[in-house]
Formats: sequence, structure tokens, C-alpha cells
Amino acid sequence: MKKVIKLKLHALIYMLTIVTCSCISSFAHKQLRLPLNNDYGVPFYEDGLDDYYVDGFEIDENGNFYFLGGDNAILTCFTGTDLKFHKKFTEFKASQIYILDDQLYLFDYMFEKNNLFILDKNSGNVISEYHNIIKNRVNSFLFRDTCLIFELFNNQRRIDM
Repeated sequence: MKKVIKLKLHALIYMLTIVTCSCISSFAHKQLRLPLNNDYGVPFYEDGLDDYYVDGFEIDENGNFYFLGGDNAILTCFTGTDLKFHKKFTEFKASQIYILDDQLYLFDYMFEKNNLFILDKNSGNVISEYHNIIKNRVNSFLFRDTCLIFELFNNQRRIDM
């Protein structure tokens, strides 16, 4: 009886291995090399300790890559390894970006500005801007589905909008 159970266990492990390998190998792997460069590549910020940061990153349904970074906000879009556009902004600092429909959303909470910007994802042009949408001091934020979620400093219970 023990021998039959042991054989069944080995057969089950073998079948799971085959299923796992075939599932993993069915996905195509593709690697792209994009240069970290504020003039023609992925915009980044260097902190002086040899650490590099890219603040915003998104991929749309067409496979376009969007990056927002740099000391001053720079937005780039790549289709594969081809640079689609490169735009510099003075209206806001680099931050997270979020795609909803055909628009890019970003929230600039630096220096208690609390401004929301909506950009055209095909050109990077600013479509709309909403200044000081919340008066509280924002500690962090998160885009989720069709919402912008705030975490306020000092557990403030009252939200001033």
C-alpha cells in the first residue's frame, strides 16, 4: 500500500512539474535596454550617493512605456526602444504617474502645492490642471482605479478641500 501511495505521489509531482514548466514557457519574455539619460532616455534623479531614482513609471495597453523623473520633471514615452516624445515641465516636480483612458494623471504634493495635472498620453501636453485640491499637508498618496487616495500628516481627521 505504501509503495502505491509513493508512486502516486511521484506521478503527481511529475505532472505538476510538467504543467508548471509548460505554463511558464508559454509566456514570451522580452527585454529592452533603455538608457538612463535626462536628454534622450529614461529621466532620472541622482541623490549624490550613486543612487538613481525614476519617480513615475507606467505602461499603457499598447505597450508604450512612460517615465517621469529628473531634477526638473521630464516625461518620456518609449514605444519599444524608440523615443516617442520627451517633454520638460516647470509646472510640477517629478512624481508618480497613472494612466486612465487616454490620459496621464499626476499629483504634485511637493511644497504643499497639492496640484493635480492631467496630460495627454499621446503627446505629453498638459490638458488640465487643478490647483490646491486639498489644503491639508499630504504625507503620501496613491492612485487606485478612478480614485486618488491621500495619507495626511499627523493623522489629521478633517480634510479641507
